[in-house]
Amino acid sequence: MRWTVALLFSSACSHGVSTYQHGDLSVWTFKHEYANAHLVVRGETRVLFDAGYERHAPTLEKELREAGIDPKSLTAIVIGHG
Repeated sequence: MRWTVALLFSSACSHGVSTYQHGDLSVWTFKHEYANAHLVVRGETRVLFDAGYERHAPTLEKELREAGIDPKSLTAIVIGHG
């Protein structure tokens, strides 16, 4: 878990998608302007941390699908601020 937290806080805001793999843990960072969304996947558990601004929803959905994640399969969405 500490690797996940460190990775989430170290992600810079810009545009694009980046991934990090550590054993069976995958972290996807979806970068949109000043609001990043982070998807943490381990096995069948999929947790999205911060979904970004409402205007980013269509782009985030597209990026999740391109990553092979059906948005309906998310285990939880954690909103950290807003």
